[in-house]
Amino acid sequence: MIEELDARNAPEAQLRALHLVESESDERPLGAPRPAEEALASYRNPGTIERRYWLATEDGEPAAAAFLSEYGASLVIGYVLVRPRFRRRGLGRTLFETLTGAARAAGI
Repeated sequence: MIEELDARNAPEAQLRALHLVESESDERPLGAPRPAEEALASYRNPGTIERRYWLATEDGEPAAAAFLSEYGASLVIGYVLVRPRFRRRGLGRTLFETLTGAARAAGI
């Protein structure tokens, strides 16, 4: 199941699930894993950046996440992370399609 999260109002458990996916990925876009509290604060208050988050779960467990960050009208960064044990199941591709579809729908 894939769900878009409103990080400003999401339950802490959902944000911790995002952090779990981010911290277990070997392809972290932000370098070394961040402490949980730092990551949660960043999710809730991204500053002037417009961010969107999606969380994929499998059997109720966090499996993958996608992040889309919009820096004004000229720069957009998106990434998809999948926990190692959930790879090769199509989650990354499905999240990528979700992410790119949302970007297109927003005119990005």
